[in-house]
Amino acid sequence: MEKLKFLKFLFLALIISHSSVAQTLLVKGKIMNKEKNEPIAEATITLPKLKITKSTDGQGEFTLSNVKPGSYDATITTDGFNSFKITINVAPGVTRLETIYLEITDPDVNLLINDISSLGIDVGSFTNDGGGAAGQNVSSVLNASRDPFLSAATFGWGAAFFRVRGLESEQHQQFLNGIPMNDLENGRVDYNSYSGLNDVFRGRSLNLGLQPNEHAFGGYGLNSYIDASASSQRAQTRVSYAATNRNYRNRFMLTHSSGFNKKGWAYSFSISRRWADQGVVKGTFYDAYGYFAAIEKKHKNHNFGFMLVGAPIQRGKNGPATREAFDLSGSNYYNSYWGYQTQDDGSRKIRNSRVFNNHRPMFILTDKWKISDKTTLNTALSYQNGERSTTTFDWYNSADPRPDYYRYLPSWTGIDREDPALEKVLSDQVKANPEKYLQVEWDRLYDANRFNKTNGDGRASYILGADVNDQRKINANVNVQHLLNEHVTLQSGLIYQNQRSHNYRRVEDLLGADYWLNINQFAERDFKSDPSIAQLDLDNPDEKVVVGDEYGYNYNMQFRNANFFTQAVFKYNKVDFFIAHEVGNSMFYREGMYRSGLYPNNSLGRSQEQSFNTYRSKAGVTYKINGRNYVYANGAIGNKAPFADDIFVSSRTRNQTVINPKVEKVRSAEVGYLLRSPNLKTRVSAYVTDSKDGSDIRRYYNGDDRSFVNMVLQGINKRYTGIEIGSEIKVSPSLTLNLAASLGQAFYTSRASFVEYIDNDSLQIAQTNNDPNYDTAFIKNFNIPAGPQSAFQANLFYRSPKYWFGSITFNYLANKWLDIAPTQRTLGATTDVIDRESATYATLINQERVPAYFTIGAFVGKSFKLQKYFKQLDRNNYCFVNLGLNNITNNQNIILYGFENLRSGSVDPEVLRAFENRYAYSLGIQYYLNIAFTF
Repeated sequence: MEKLKFLKFLFLALIISHSSVAQTLLVKGKIMNKEKNEPIAEATITLPKLKITKSTDGQGEFTLSNVKPGSYDATITTDGFNSFKITINVAPGVTRLETIYLEITDPDVNLLINDISSLGIDVGSFTNDGGGAAGQNVSSVLNASRDPFLSAATFGWGAAFFRVRGLESEQHQQFLNGIPMNDLENGRVDYNSYSGLNDVFRGRSLNLGLQPNEHAFGGYGLNSYIDASASSQRAQTRVSYAATNRNYRNRFMLTHSSGFNKKGWAYSFSISRRWADQGVVKGTFYDAYGYFAAIEKKHKNHNFGFMLVGAPIQRGKNGPATREAFDLSGSNYYNSYWGYQTQDDGSRKIRNSRVFNNHRPMFILTDKWKISDKTTLNTALSYQNGERSTTTFDWYNSADPRPDYYRYLPSWTGIDREDPALEKVLSDQVKANPEKYLQVEWDRLYDANRFNKTNGDGRASYILGADVNDQRKINANVNVQHLLNEHVTLQSGLIYQNQRSHNYRRVEDLLGADYWLNINQFAERDFKSDPSIAQLDLDNPDEKVVVGDEYGYNYNMQFRNANFFTQAVFKYNKVDFFIAHEVGNSMFYREGMYRSGLYPNNSLGRSQEQSFNTYRSKAGVTYKINGRNYVYANGAIGNKAPFADDIFVSSRTRNQTVINPKVEKVRSAEVGYLLRSPNLKTRVSAYVTDSKDGSDIRRYYNGDDRSFVNMVLQGINKRYTGIEIGSEIKVSPSLTLNLAASLGQAFYTSRASFVEYIDNDSLQIAQTNNDPNYDTAFIKNFNIPAGPQSAFQANLFYRSPKYWFGSITFNYLANKWLDIAPTQRTLGATTDVIDRESATYATLINQERVPAYFTIGAFVGKSFKLQKYFKQLDRNNYCFVNLGLNNITNNQNIILYGFENLRSGSVDPEVLRAFENRYAYSLGIQYYLNIAFTF
């Protein structure tokens, strides 16, 4: 009987269990990016009533279990997209939802971050192509999206001159619509050529370190790709105005993009202006325009595109100064480049002597050919032409016009006259009226030239000249991608670059004189017995130049680079790995336009071509512990061709090159761990990059030789090592805490050999001592000026369901070092210092570390749907208001960068004071208010 009761109970339990299982149903769905039609990984689906939270996998798919029949409200959230609410009606069986499309949240967040920088907002979340969720489908992270660390590094610490992994500019690569933007002459990216066009350059993807790069082999640091094609722009009209207290005061921008029409055409254009009659730093001004136009046509399997971009800019500069100059002026924003000039009506106007001009428009043609479902061929061709220039003074047989010239400062006067009390008297005098003693005396310069007109033939004692770099560049990039199968992707590309840079000095303003005589006044002084040696251009002796004429130096640099890369990426359920290789050639030569009197046989015409074959290889593996935990390791070896500026001893004067130039050998490795869960994302990575056999040329004026000197350093070894940490913590669906840290070291790992070449010496090479170490720069273990090598950030970001957001950011930056002067780390500079414990020796040898500092930034914004207030408007009309604040504590003692004076290689402690370190300071509290309308 008891047994029968038990069987009845078991049977009843099975029926109830079966009924329960039958009622516990599944809900399946997929979430996509509406703009790009791509799946969104790690989007969060929440059913509050049932307390269920689930995340999408790498294909944007999700499955909800333990859901009983009924109607439930669900909320879908993910970073960078507007939240989405839906009612799910669960019926018997499997409930399959229609594909859910999320819209990217207010693009102003991205745009404003680019403008205000250093507020530390995570704009990387706008491109969410990483992923990984629990389950069998473990998505790849080989091309993970930007994380909190990258957001901090690029937007939070960038304003503090932070360098990702401490690496120089040439190790970070940027592409614009398939075109490499790094300059062949110095490796830097000329952002001025396309600045002020944030609306159309918001489509940016980042790739850090040695991860595979589908566009090219990439650099060892930060690789970025901007897609500014017409089809990538949001279809809308946008008008915005911004007010700020940064380099400029005002910004206006108008952008219109059509999207593709029924005939397969898309177009986009944007114009902008940024301006300030008077910047925050006195004497500065800003006047910049930007223009952009793009058109694209779909034709069968092709997408043909054309783009034009340009950004004419003119701005008055400010520069670094010594501590004495800052103290005398009473401000860390002292600017020695400006002064008052009396106008015809008797009024006085501020005029800047260092004016920067840049305009290099660029044309890009592209073709995206989808050969098949598995093969795509991308082709890009560009042409760029234009000039960059900066004005400075020239003077002949006259006093130095620079107001902070060391001989004009009270400290030098006290030394020169051996009267310390006089220094105090003069200091008080300057402090009482700094604008009289510490600014350019324009009227005095004009008076000197007028005197020459009255009492001579009008030859100028002072003029304003400009160093001009007139550039023409052609780029071509052919890139093919082939999906071999579901696991293997093959990529290959060829990049060709041809660049010609015309470098010369141009007369900008004669300052009231009739002409400037184009001769070498230093050679005129030292070689009086042979006047021909003083000629800068022997074929045009004693040439009288006027405004617009070339003078001083005049030469072309011709460059040609070609690189071919291949890459294979393998993706499997538990392991991803890749291998990539690149071979290339870098060639350049100098073509002198002047036959110099000092170097008549080695200055005019083409130099010998400098050609360097290069290679790079890298490989890496990612092990997927599960859908949320990953570990990876990557490594690279290769070499890098030197830049022309490190090969030609003095390109402004002659064709001479350094002895035995070498390619720089580079080795790099990185390991890391990634955690990607719905409420916590973390990346921890460690890296090391070694470079060997580098070269550098430091140029300075040597008072003893009374000539410019070129210090050629060779055999430079460097190491960059550190740890990077980035975490994103979902405190709630609306509140996110972003944490980032960088602990790095960038330092020299070897001594360097050096030779000094004197420009004003027909022997061309400075004499050296017999000591075998005399030609050694003892720079080993000194720090490379890589910005803050310790950086920390905490960012709290709140996004309200009512379409407003706010952020507060805390930054701590430390271990920033001034750039050392190798001239001080030589036996020639320290031999006479007997007491190695003395203050004099310490001044010569010790490297100055910039004081650590802390900053706070805040950012708030709200969007308004205009139809709510004006019923006649379209539902897609919005107004966006954003306000950003940086350095809220108004800390005006933050040193952005600094360097030692190359002339300070002297053992006289009094003379050392005359060649103090120079610094540049960050601005105090900054604001950025932007109002935008979209239609």
